[in-house]
Amino acid sequence: MTYERAYMSDNIASEISSGSSSEYFSTSWAAYKKILENNYMGHAEAYEVLRQIISNEVRKPFRFLDLACGDACYSSRALRDTDVALYAGIDLSEAALQAAAQELTRLGCGKELKKGDLNEFDSLVEPPFDVVWIGLSLHHLDTVAKAGFMKRVHDALSEDGVFLIYEPVYIEGENKEAYFDRIKGIIENTWTGLSQEEAETLLEHVKTTEIPETMSTWTGLGNDAGFKTAEKIFSEPTGLYSIFMFRK
Repeated sequence: MTYERAYMSDNIASEISSGSSSEYFSTSWAAYKKILENNYMGHAEAYEVLRQIISNEVRKPFRFLDLACGDACYSSRALRDTDVALYAGIDLSEAALQAAAQELTRLGCGKELKKGDLNEFDSLVEPPFDVVWIGLSLHHLDTVAKAGFMKRVHDALSEDGVFLIYEPVYIEGENKEAYFDRIKGIIENTWTGLSQEEAETLLEHVKTTEIPETMSTWTGLGNDAGFKTAEKIFSEPTGLYSIFMFRK
């Protein structure tokens, strides 16, 4: 599988952070907190997997980069009592970064929090990093832009570093319409803690901004970015979201 090597254009990159995606999270934060509290997206299990990978497979001490870090709530918990030497977080939201600064006081390591867009990746990060993590954000880029960004992450990793992503996944052969119908059924039938208005707003966000990939495409993107290994290591029970690990 090959993709045209490309880097995120300003308009694509801004879509992930300053367009409709970030608009959803700024205007619907209360609904998103309900999603987290009810674990509808499997955050609890996903970050436990992240913790296990860090504990069992990452050389110590390590430098950790959290892309689109938000308030760093789950990341800080995953990193507690580990040999993390540096936590670096990037997010466009000043409010989220302020919350992250408070959350990260529990970690006894160096901390860097920077406000910025993912298209500013090269100017914001100071490689190398041993672990790079991004959760439920990379899917806002189209396939070619994902390929370019993953290459940039590969180049920012230390030797034997790992890149982990938690992202929505198409079933093989599924198109966007079928994926939307699948997630719509799950949200309407099981995400009962959301109001009807909150569910409709979320579904509109999914329909207009999310670009999942199949498992084979996600792993193929990793291979083409130069990673030695690319594999799915976790899926939450509904199968909507999976963790992929790419080792340099």
